[in-house]
Amino acid sequence: MGRQNRVDAVRAAVRTLLSEEDLPPAARLRAIREAKDLTQDELGDELEVSGPSVNDWELAKKCPAEDNARKLREWSLVALTAMQLPLHLALPMAWPRIQRGVPATPGGA
Repeated sequence: MGRQNRVDAVRAAVRTLLSEEDLPPAARLRAIREAKDLTQDELGDELEVSGPSVNDWELAKKCPAEDNARKLREWSLVALTAMQLPLHLALPMAWPRIQRGVPATPGGA
């Protein structure tokens, strides 16, 4: 499979995964990061946070602070634009709080 075919296949897979309305922000972040072919450390460098912080967000162990959530949203919008994916798939501005390692229900505080 050629490089362009792999890129197209990844975009299609990401589009399918991200289109799931109930996909939690943590899973959405990981899907976008992997589609951009970035490691957690590389994304952390872009956002000026540590790779372990990105790992915690992706595993829904912690929610990003408000300023980091804003950076993540902006990054996701740029990433989706570059991959020619719909912008409504971007990360949310505010992430649901996490209780006992399980993300709150959508819209929960």
